Amino acid sequence: MRRTHLKNSSFLQLNPVALALVGVFALPSTSWAVCTPASPVTVPGTAVSCSGATAGQFLINTQNVTLTNTGTWTATGALTGVAYATHTTGSGVSVINQGSIDWSSALYGGSGTGTRAVANLGYNNGNNFTSASLLNEASANLSATISSTLAANRRISGASLYARLGLASATNRGNISLTNSSPTASSGSNGIDVLGSGATAVNSGSVLVTMTGGASGYGIGALGTAGAAQVTNTGSVTVDSALGAGAAVSFAVAAGSTAVKVTNSGLLEIKGATAASPNRAVVEFDPFVGNTIFREVENQAGGVIRADAFSYAVIMNGADTVNNPVSINNAGMIEGPILTRAGADRLIQTAGSLTGSITLGAGADTLEASGGALAGSSFMGEGDDSLTLSGSVDVSQVPQFDGGMGTDLFTLDGLTLRGFTGANNLTNGHNFTQWETIHLANAATLQLTGDLFESGAAAQLNIDPAATLSASGVPGTFTVHASAANNGSMTLADASPAADDRLVVAGNYVGASASVVALDVVLEGSASPADLLDIVGNTSGTSSLRVVNANGLGAATTGNGILVVQVGGVSSGIFTLEGGSIAVGDYVYTLHQVGKNWYLQSALIPPSISLVCSPDALTDSVGQVSTCTLTLTHPAPPEGLNGNLNLPSANPRYSTTCTQPLVVAGGATSAVCTVTATPNTVMGDGEVTADLSIAPATTLGAYEVAGALQKVLVRDDDVESTVALVPVPALDRIGLMLLALGLGAIGALCSRGKRSVRK
Repeated sequence: MRRTHLKNSSFLQLNPVALALVGVFALPSTSWAVCTPASPVTVPGTAVSCSGATAGQFLINTQNVTLTNTGTWTATGALTGVAYATHTTGSGVSVINQGSIDWSSALYGGSGTGTRAVANLGYNNGNNFTSASLLNEASANLSATISSTLAANRRISGASLYARLGLASATNRGNISLTNSSPTASSGSNGIDVLGSGATAVNSGSVLVTMTGGASGYGIGALGTAGAAQVTNTGSVTVDSALGAGAAVSFAVAAGSTAVKVTNSGLLEIKGATAASPNRAVVEFDPFVGNTIFREVENQAGGVIRADAFSYAVIMNGADTVNNPVSINNAGMIEGPILTRAGADRLIQTAGSLTGSITLGAGADTLEASGGALAGSSFMGEGDDSLTLSGSVDVSQVPQFDGGMGTDLFTLDGLTLRGFTGANNLTNGHNFTQWETIHLANAATLQLTGDLFESGAAAQLNIDPAATLSASGVPGTFTVHASAANNGSMTLADASPAADDRLVVAGNYVGASASVVALDVVLEGSASPADLLDIVGNTSGTSSLRVVNANGLGAATTGNGILVVQVGGVSSGIFTLEGGSIAVGDYVYTLHQVGKNWYLQSALIPPSISLVCSPDALTDSVGQVSTCTLTLTHPAPPEGLNGNLNLPSANPRYSTTCTQPLVVAGGATSAVCTVTATPNTVMGDGEVTADLSIAPATTLGAYEVAGALQKVLVRDDDVESTVALVPVPALDRIGLMLLALGLGAIGALCSRGKRSVRK
């Protein structure tokens, strides 16, 4: 980082800062630029105009002077500055550049250490300025080239403004460029420096600082000693340096600083490094003990903060114990790592991307990401920290979320992540380490791919309604080294035929009215494979058990049944089976507590029984047989099933093999008996009916009656006449008329015959 070199000044207590002031010096011999009025100007309130082509230095040696350059202004050699206002009398100076000002082969003029600049407005010790301002207009150029070796702690910069008693303000709409080949590490160049009671730099143009020899290079530096230090960039600020320290934006803080902030919607960049070098960052903050205001970075939509592979994107300089908090709001693009120290830091991302590790240091830090993408591990450091992922944020490329020492809270809000606690392995998801509480909120899903929480930690897992902890998809045993409050769901169910997942809760388990535990179970006998919720501690509350049948066909359980919830401590929690029961094949499964544990036990589903006799009419003389079949809707249990019948009253007209009970053999679906007609012994003894029906089961629930009363009619076969009776045919109306006519004719013939006989 840069250090301030203040000689014979009351500002020694400000050290260190990220700016450099000139030391005590003697004015070098120089040529004077031709402006109107001529240099040096000594009349307060003068407006100086420089136009056309001019060369040399211009000295402002009085108050409230405005210098405007519209021409081509060049200078070379050793100077204090090209446009230069003395620190003792130049208060209120303003420089407006609408043309170009170029200092070539720039040499450090005078003695001592500190800064010389193309526009040097009061940047000297002993400054009494109430204001200093620079405006570099659009298409205007301000530049310097340093090809010689600078001595230690000497700098040649672009625009350096100092107003100890007021506002130092620099606005660049054009181009500011510095090229420096000095190899001295503590020497260097800055694009813009603003130092004052308040300090403001606004860039909508281009600031380019190119360092080729190893000296340090900085784009914009700001320090407000008794007010705000603010940098706003909508253009580009680039530091191109292969070896030296540097930053695109550098802030210092004094005891009286009230605000420190960079707002970026353009490009802030440090590039060119080919090897590791200390103190390189896009945005850096220097520490100050006792002033704990937030150092703020607001990277807006469209803003780019880009660091090379050997630099930080944002850094808080100093020891890890420095209590200087940093606040970062990102909706643009940040490329490179972030490092803060012991303050209560906060990082909020709503959009854009952040590529690089995030290290927030000690203190009660906050990280919230609701949009865009994060890539790189997050380390919250020592302290009671909070990290929240929500909305549409993409964290698929984050290997690790680390809470650090302290009581830390990780909240997954509405997102679905795969994760575990262990060595980083993105193929298995994210590594969650050193979290005391993990909170799954608003339909979030955490898919376990290994154990969660460190073993032996006093940790807590909280699952909200509609949120899910899933241990499905990857067979095995996963341990949550924490107590769990399940208000949502914990699932091992993945319809795996193996059904051998096991979720161990190493602490206590608390259920809630809406909580669910989902398991795969092969619903057959007691030895069937089943997922298992294994609770080492105590249980309380109520949870619903959702059982997914993993291709089971149903079978009778023996003993306690199929183990699904195992409890090591006090088993006060209640588990209920979702739906009350599960029917599989011919069996129904229900949930039962046996001792501390919970088991699924099966019972045969009661079959429905129907009885049908066929044929249902017999003639007794031929000894006909009616076969009566008792039919079950599914097989009888292995021990058989007693079908109780209401038998007909005894009668000599028939006999029956039907018994009460009629036994259906184990595994069979039917039993048969008969009703047989017997020959009659009494002439004309009529018909008789054998009535059979199913009676209720002797054992409760053994079967359900479905059949109706069955009647077998036994007819009398006695013959009382040998004359066969010919049935009278039925006639229609015409047939009856013809019959009547025929009978009439026969009657008439008979009448004539009688009369003939009498004669």
